[in-house]
Amino acid sequence: MGSGLDTQFMFGFADVDKVVPESGAFFSDWTATIPWLWVGAGLTAVAVAVASLRHGAAPRWIGVVSLLLGGLTLLVGISPLQYMAGFVGPLWLTVAALGFALGDRR
Repeated sequence: MGSGLDTQFMFGFADVDKVVPESGAFFSDWTATIPWLWVGAGLTAVAVAVASLRHGAAPRWIGVVSLLLGGLTLLVGISPLQYMAGFVGPLWLTVAALGFALGDRR
């Protein structure tokens, strides 16, 4: 499902007469650009992982989760499948936010 819109536009741009200008503008502004915002979240997650695992700035489990999900977000975000970062990035953000909000309550 995730690549359906990309495939539609990829083949549509081969025959420009089939693409409605408004649809092309939507695709280039939102679908092809917005997933790149998750690359920043992936980079942040990797920084949290380094701070946690090397310097003990956060619980170790948050560092491991950040390394796995953040690294995946970063790698997927810079690949041609960048729209998939919009799935993994929010997952990391939710887990890390809950970990920081609810963890170490003394």
